[in-house]
Amino acid sequence: MNHGIGLVYQFMGDRDRALPYFEQAMAQIAKLPDSSQVISSSLMLANICASIGELDRAIELEKNALARQEKIPDNGAAASVTLLSLGGSYIRKADADNAIACFQSALPYMEKVGDYDKLLMIYSSLGMAYCQKTDFKNAIVYHEK
Repeated sequence: MNHGIGLVYQFMGDRDRALPYFEQAMAQIAKLPDSSQVISSSLMLANICASIGELDRAIELEKNALARQEKIPDNGAAASVTLLSLGGSYIRKADADNAIACFQSALPYMEKVGDYDKLLMIYSSLGMAYCQKTDFKNAIVYHEK
């Protein structure tokens, strides 16, 4: 129930009001075994935290979700999307090295399954991360892919 109310506030653009509802939902479902609901709530809360500038907390939640996803068999697509999100949080935190590591980890799975939309996002994100490092040569290489 709290998760749903949080979603409503988030869709309304009121992230400050959404955050407590997601926190309450997380406290309730954190006691449950690993599930898609726990992972989804972690990622939703991470998104809100990142949007209000709480990047360390967002990264912690994304790492938690990733650890849970890695326990679920054949969950490479979801884990790759989480890595993409985690890398984005690292970019916002100006931590290009960790961002690149996340994007590089997501890349093989998306290449394997041929998800070209996600590949484009990963290449673009790698380009931004290399640009942040002032490694313009690699930034161009990834943006050209």
